[in-house]
Amino acid sequence: MDTSIEVLRIEQNTVSKELSRFRACDVDLRCYYCRDWAQYIHKKHFVWNAKTQDDIQSPESDASKTQNVPTLRRKERSPKLTDQFEKLLEENPNSTTLMQDILAICTRWQNLPSRLSLPSFFQPLEFNPYPDAIPLTEHPNDPSHLLDPLIMERQSLCLPSDAFCLLKNLTNDVLISHNQPTCNHPGFAYQPPADLEIERVIYNEKMESATKDTFGELEKTLDSSWHAFSNFLENLLALEDERSLLMGRGCQESIDSFASGQKLSSFQDYWRSQSARFKKKRSASLEQLDKAFNCHLDRLAACSQQFVDDFCHSRLADVCALIQKLWSLVVPTIQQMADRMAAHEDQDEKHTENCKAVSSSLKGLHSTSEVDDAVNRIQNEMDTLAKSHVGEIALLKRDYEEKSASNVAGRLNKIGQKEFQSWIRKLEDDYQSMRQHFQYEVTQNIIPETLFCKFTLVCLEALMQEGEMMEAMTIEREVRGFIETHKDLVRQRQSLLNQFEDGVQTGRRELASIIGRLFLEEGMRIQAEDLALKRQNKLLKSMGLTDEQQSVTPKKKNKKKKSANSSSAPSSPPTRKSAIAAVIEDDKSIVKVTLPEVAKNPVPSLAKDRSIIDGRKEEKTIETTDEKMKRLAPTDHNNIPKKKAGDLSPPLLATERAVITPSNVDDGTSKNTNKNRDQYAKQPLSTCTNTQMTVSGPIEPNYAQIADIVCAASIKPEILAESQTNTHDQPDTPSPELVVKNGKNSLSQMDEISRDHLVKQVQVLYRENVQLTQNLVSMRQEMASLNGRYADQMTFAREREAQTFELHETRKKTEIEEIRRYILSLESQIETLEHQVKKSKRPGMMAGFRNQDWQTGYREGMHGGYRWWQKTDNNVV
Repeated sequence: MDTSIEVLRIEQNTVSKELSRFRACDVDLRCYYCRDWAQYIHKKHFVWNAKTQDDIQSPESDASKTQNVPTLRRKERSPKLTDQFEKLLEENPNSTTLMQDILAICTRWQNLPSRLSLPSFFQPLEFNPYPDAIPLTEHPNDPSHLLDPLIMERQSLCLPSDAFCLLKNLTNDVLISHNQPTCNHPGFAYQPPADLEIERVIYNEKMESATKDTFGELEKTLDSSWHAFSNFLENLLALEDERSLLMGRGCQESIDSFASGQKLSSFQDYWRSQSARFKKKRSASLEQLDKAFNCHLDRLAACSQQFVDDFCHSRLADVCALIQKLWSLVVPTIQQMADRMAAHEDQDEKHTENCKAVSSSLKGLHSTSEVDDAVNRIQNEMDTLAKSHVGEIALLKRDYEEKSASNVAGRLNKIGQKEFQSWIRKLEDDYQSMRQHFQYEVTQNIIPETLFCKFTLVCLEALMQEGEMMEAMTIEREVRGFIETHKDLVRQRQSLLNQFEDGVQTGRRELASIIGRLFLEEGMRIQAEDLALKRQNKLLKSMGLTDEQQSVTPKKKNKKKKSANSSSAPSSPPTRKSAIAAVIEDDKSIVKVTLPEVAKNPVPSLAKDRSIIDGRKEEKTIETTDEKMKRLAPTDHNNIPKKKAGDLSPPLLATERAVITPSNVDDGTSKNTNKNRDQYAKQPLSTCTNTQMTVSGPIEPNYAQIADIVCAASIKPEILAESQTNTHDQPDTPSPELVVKNGKNSLSQMDEISRDHLVKQVQVLYRENVQLTQNLVSMRQEMASLNGRYADQMTFAREREAQTFELHETRKKTEIEEIRRYILSLESQIETLEHQVKKSKRPGMMAGFRNQDWQTGYREGMHGGYRWWQKTDNNVV
C-alpha cells in the first residue's frame, strides 16, 4: 500500500530540547552564539504566546514616547490640505464656523512633522527581527526559507506537504555542522541577544542626553520659521470672532438683544391693560382714549426708526472696518512673503521675477470698494423701509380719526374691528420683517462666510508653503550640525544594527536547520512504519493470512464456544448438528480430528484456497451457485433418513473409524486407536448425529484445516472423484458417487455411499456457507461506506452550492453598489460644474490671487536629489 504524507508535525518541547542541547561555537571559550540567536528567533516567532508582526508597534509611535518632536503621522503637502478645505466649505458643518475649522486644522498641521522633518537617526534604536524589517536572504538554497511556510499550533509545529522541497536545502554540510562547528564564531566579537540588548539601552540613553539640548534649540528655531504663519493665524482668528459677531451667527443674537432692549410689546397686550379705564363711559374722555391709542403707534414708529439709525448704520460701519482690517492683513502679508521668497530664490530668476510681479500687482488692488457699494445699498434699503413703515403708521392714525365717531364708543368700536386689528398686527410684523431683512443682507450679500474663507485661503496656502520650506531648511541645518559633532553615535548605531541583522540571519539559519532535521527524522520514522507494515502484510500473505482473517477468527472462535456451551445446557432445545460435529462426537477418546487430505498439508491457509478458487474462476472451471446447490442438495439432513446403530453396515463403520483416526500419528498412537476402535465397536451405537463423547481436553475445530477444503466446493464431482482415488489407498472403504435422478437422491443407494464422502460434502457445504457469509458481511460494509461517502458528498455539494450562491449574490450587490457610487459621483461632478458656470466670478475681482505654488523650484530640488544625511551616514560609517 502506498501512503502519502500530508503534513509533518513535531512537538514544541522537542524543538526546545534540541535548542538547549545544541553544540557550542567554541567549547573552550564557551561561545554559544548560534544557540542563543536560534533560541531568540524561536522565542520571537514560534512560541504560542509570542507577539506577531502586527502586534509590534511602528517605530514612529515608539519614538514619539521619548522624543519632544511628535512623530505620530506625517504632514501632508499644503496644496492637498487646501483641497480638503474646499471640501469643508461645501459640507458647511453646523457645530462650528468654517473659519474656525480651517484654523484648527492649520494649527494641528503646523505641529505635525513634515516629510523632511527628522531622519530615523534621531529615533530611539529598536530591534525588529520580523521579515518586514530584516527580510529573508535572497539565496534560494538557504535553510532559513524553511521558516516561512511553518504552521504554528499550541503544542507543535507543522510543515505542509507543498513545502517538503525546502528540506533539500539541508545539505550534509549543514547537518555535519550540528556536531562539528564550522561557523567561526569564537571570541567576544559576536555578542548574543542579551548583551546586544544591553548595548541598545545604553546607546538610547546616550542618544537621549545628546539630543535633549538639540531638540530644545530646534523647537525655538522652528517657532521662528513658522512665526509669520502663526501671527497670521492669530490675527485671522481675532477677525473671525469679530466677523461672526457682525456678519455670522452672532448677528441674529445681537439683533434680538437690541429688539428686546426696546421693550416693545404687542398691541393686544398693551390695549388689554389700557382698555379697563375706558369701560365706564361717563368717566372716560375722548382725548385720553386717543392719547392712549396714539402712544403705542408712536412708540412703534420710533422703535423702527431707532433700529435703522442706531443699530443698522453702526453695524454697517463696523462691517466696513472689518473688511478693511482683513484687507490690510492679507495684502501686506502676501507682499512680505513674496519678498522673503524672492530672497531665498536667488538662484532661480524666474521665481524671483514672479514673486516681484505678484508683490507689485497687490499694491493696485482695491477690493473694499465692492464692500462699500454693498453697505451703501443696504443703508438705502433700510432707510426706505423705515420711512414706509412710519408712513403706514400715519395712515393708520388718519383712518382711526376720520372713519370713527367722535366719541368714546365710536372709537372703541373702531379699535375692536377685526380689519383694524389686522392692520395693526401687520405693522408690527413689518418691523420684525425689517430686522430679518437686515440680518440676511449683512450675512449673505456683503461678504458671505464661504467667500471670507476663500479670501483667506489664498494667503494661508502661500504661508504654509513658506513654512514648509523654512522648516525643511532649519531641520537640515540643525541635523547637519548634530551629525558633524556626534559621529561616534552614528557609527555605534550602524554597528549595533549590523550586529543585530547578522545575529538574526544566523539564528534563522540555525533554527531552520534544527527544525528541518527534526522534520526529516519524523518523515523517516513514518516511512519506516509504513515499510514495516508492508513487510508484515507481505509476510502474512506468504503465510496465507491477512488482517481481515485475523480480525474475523476470534469472532468465529467465540461463536463456536457459545454454540458449544448452549448445546451442553439441558434447557436448550435440540438443534441439528453438522456432519463434522457428529463425526467428532462418535469417538470419546480422540480429540484431534484430521482428514486424509488435511494430513498432507498440516498448515493450510484460507488465502491459498482463495487464490486457487480465483484462479479456477479465471479458467471457467467453477460451477455457478445454483448448480452447486442442485448438485449438493441430496446432502441435506432432512432428505437423509436416520438409521439406528444396528442398521449401520460394517463397511460404513470401518469408513467412519478410518476417518476419525489421524493419519500422521506414530505406532503407539495407532495401537491405542485400535483398542479404542474395538471398544467403540462393542458399545451400542445410536444415531450418528446424537452420539455424545467425553474427551480429556476441549475440542476446538481447526479453522486452518477447514479453510483448506474450501476449494473443494468449487471443484466438479469428476475432479473430486479422481483426487480421492489418487490420494486414498483403502481397499476396504468403497467411495461410490451420488446418483442424481430428477433432482433427488436415490434412497436405495444411500447405504452404499461412504461415510467419508458424505462428511466431505457436508464440510464443503459448510465452508461455502462461511465464505458466502463473509462475502455478505463485506458487501454490507462496502454498502455502509458507500452510503456514508454519498451522504458526505451530498452535504459537501449542498454547502458548495450555498457558498457559490452567496458569493454570486455578494458580488452582484458589490457591483450594483459600485455602479451606484459611480453614478452619484458623476451627478455630483455635473452639479458642481453647473454651479460653477452659474456663479462664476466677475473678471478682475480677485486679481493677483491665483493659487500659485511658490516653492516649486525648492521642492523639486529637495525631492529630486538624495537626502544629504543619508550621504553623511554612508560616508561616516
